[in-house]
Amino acid sequence: MDLNVDKMNKLLLLTMVLCLTACGGSKTRLRLEPNEMVVFPNGTVFGGASAEQASELAKILVQAYNSPTIGGNKATARYALKLLEVMSKRHGSGEITLFFRKGSSQIEDNPSEYHRLVRFLDFLARESHGRRVLLVSIGSSSDQGDEIKNILLSVARSKSPVNSIKKYLVNTPHYIYKAYGTRKTDLNTVDIDEELTPKQIESYRHVRIIAAFEKNDLPLLPQ
Repeated sequence: MDLNVDKMNKLLLLTMVLCLTACGGSKTRLRLEPNEMVVFPNGTVFGGASAEQASELAKILVQAYNSPTIGGNKATARYALKLLEVMSKRHGSGEITLFFRKGSSQIEDNPSEYHRLVRFLDFLARESHGRRVLLVSIGSSSDQGDEIKNILLSVARSKSPVNSIKKYLVNTPHYIYKAYGTRKTDLNTVDIDEELTPKQIESYRHVRIIAAFEKNDLPLLPQ
């Protein structure tokens, strides 16, 4: 059963890629879930992504991941995240994962991680070349202890890099989307019933920042 579901998910992701790589013509309609239809603007995600497509993917990810239902709409969020990851790699903008000390939501509390953030933002500013920078900040916490406190902690962690982003990208057009969740809503979790080691628990104290350059005049990739 799980194998069949995995095959269906891969097939759906492939369908999304084929839909989104179509250039020109009318707007692309993409079915993510049986009752959910998303309309993408003209253009192509891979290489020549339009600003509207990058923003739409970020909105889908944030809305699905931050859903008040248990675990949100994980399938939809996972697919949107996958396409954002590909877009980020194609644009050369990349991503960074920063780790917090236990119970902390301030990235400055961990100086080595804060300096990594500054270097990443400096890189984005240098490489933007007039392009608007889209950033998706995904805050995370473990699911150990009080659930409400963990959710609030992940929300605070998603917001933690914002002041630094505004400071170091002051002369670079940018926009920030914030998503958050605990281990129970983690998009990479296979089995949330698995017992975590202290090291694994520590790995969930993080914020992941994915960057993409928003401009529709990027060179198209070869077929």
